[in-house]
Amino acid sequence: MMPPIDVEDYCGPGADIELVGLAEALGLETQAGIDALRVAFDCVRVLDSKQKDYGPKNIAAFGEYGVLVRVNDKVQRLINLAQPGKEPAHESVDDSWSDLTNYGLIAQMIRRGLWDREPKTKQKSN
Repeated sequence: MMPPIDVEDYCGPGADIELVGLAEALGLETQAGIDALRVAFDCVRVLDSKQKDYGPKNIAAFGEYGVLVRVNDKVQRLINLAQPGKEPAHESVDDSWSDLTNYGLIAQMIRRGLWDREPKTKQKSN
């Protein structure tokens, strides 16, 4: 899993203030909402990074059903690792939770017709 983001590392000094400003613009009123926004940024960074490796076709091939299978794999892994004395041999438990979050996002993107679209390119100005 990628390390948690420090907003200022990516957006410069005062970025934490910008995050709070974004939270306010979104109508978030609780610390839990603001903290969820931070976690969501971490998860989206992981999703974006993995898309560079996998691309969208592996998910698009099986659609929402394929996401359900992947979700089940992660849930079963977490259930297994929750047993006393179990330690992950490969990816961390945090990685599995991040993947579950991202599979939820991917499923919603599929349902909204936002998965496997052509990338938007910036228009060159003359």
